[in-house]
Amino acid sequence: DSITFGYDSLVGSNSPQWQSIVFDNPDDSISFLKYCKIIYGRQCIITAFGNIEIRHCSILMTHGTFPGVGIFCWNNSICKILNNYITCGYWAGEDGISLVDNSEAIIKNNVFWLLSDGIITQNNTSALIDSNIFLTSSQGIKILNSSPTSEIKIRWNVFENIRRKAISTQHTPGVVIYNNNFVNNHFSTAGITLWYEGTSGKIINNISKNNGEQEIINVDPFISATSIKRNNLDEDDSIRIYPIDSLENLGNITIINENRDSCDIYYNLFMDPCFADTINFFLSDSSPCINAGDPSLPWDPDSTMPDIGAHFYDTVTVVFTIALNAGWNMVSIPIRNINTNINSVFPDHLPYVWTFNTMISRYISIDRILVGAGYFVFYPFDTTLSFRGIPVYQYTDTLSAGWHIIGAPWSEDSISVDSKITIPPGSIIEGSLYSYDNESREYISEESIIKPNAYWILLENDCIIRIEGR
Repeated sequence: DSITFGYDSLVGSNSPQWQSIVFDNPDDSISFLKYCKIIYGRQCIITAFGNIEIRHCSILMTHGTFPGVGIFCWNNSICKILNNYITCGYWAGEDGISLVDNSEAIIKNNVFWLLSDGIITQNNTSALIDSNIFLTSSQGIKILNSSPTSEIKIRWNVFENIRRKAISTQHTPGVVIYNNNFVNNHFSTAGITLWYEGTSGKIINNISKNNGEQEIINVDPFISATSIKRNNLDEDDSIRIYPIDSLENLGNITIINENRDSCDIYYNLFMDPCFADTINFFLSDSSPCINAGDPSLPWDPDSTMPDIGAHFYDTVTVVFTIALNAGWNMVSIPIRNINTNINSVFPDHLPYVWTFNTMISRYISIDRILVGAGYFVFYPFDTTLSFRGIPVYQYTDTLSAGWHIIGAPWSEDSISVDSKITIPPGSIIEGSLYSYDNESREYISEESIIKPNAYWILLENDCIIRIEGR
């Protein structure tokens, strides 16, 4: 605790390096190294057997003739490496952490700066690499030759100014890479590389921004397309697949997600993530990454659907309540960040939730709910449903000429529907706005809309419609 390991700075940087602090614990004992400064060691900390926790330390290696490493865990070591600062002062110099020979580690809240590899693991090691920052190094994380029993999770990290590969795996099954930020890696040959036979993994909920024209994801053809989903890739970044047809439709924008943003069939976005700052890369309130992540992963601390990226956006949620009468109801849902599966939104609805398809002029059943759309829902009894989510105060949609069922955004007051809400203006045929009355079973002419109702509307031509709440 609180010890400086090194030699007198007056001796000079050309003096021989000292070797290591060694923890060799063949039993179940636990060692701690905390609040220490480790200066100019060759392999600064070596662990063999046993358990060790290294936290709140500063580790500075010198770039010398012999390659070194900040922390070397081997021979069945179990390590917790938390809140440390590790550097060698030269981006092509030493490695930050090396895990080998069946070691296990939790590596969390560390800063890796000016290193050859921030972390390198090999020979059947397992690791949780969580909430670290990798800066100005040759590579961020390199994973080699892990067995099917190894577990590698890489999450909530930030990689900036990495010169080669942010994450590289070889002959490694089951790597899970999710909720990381890859930013300003202009020199990288690839952001994420999953390579060589035996490699498999998942790439989910990651953000790529301003990485030049290099490939952000570079994978071999044995990776499934469904393993690369819910990411936000900058428009200038690319996904390199070999051969290209092995991941069919990846990157082809054909659908919209729960937030009505355009994406491919794996819900990957290709938009500006709208960071709030250029240091921590937090999300701004206008980011398309908010609540656009994989809903099967743990939800964010604010009890909302996972965000894409390393930092979640703390949103303000509301409780939305909707009363449904026995029979048919014409409704819309003006909140997001709920499970949009139809069976979750409308439990016990029988098989009757419909919307209207203008292109084929008929009602169709649906499997998920979208903000801005309207639905007919049948219940055999009166019921009240409640949801906690994020209010949607406005939405924009592109609609074709003909009849549509539209929804109302979140607003405490009714919203006037006039010629100004469409581009081009005047696309709505006058007098064509109708709601449905459950008791009389009749349509009622309207001039405004309000949640939670849905409305028929007739468009004279193709247009963009934008409705804003108050």
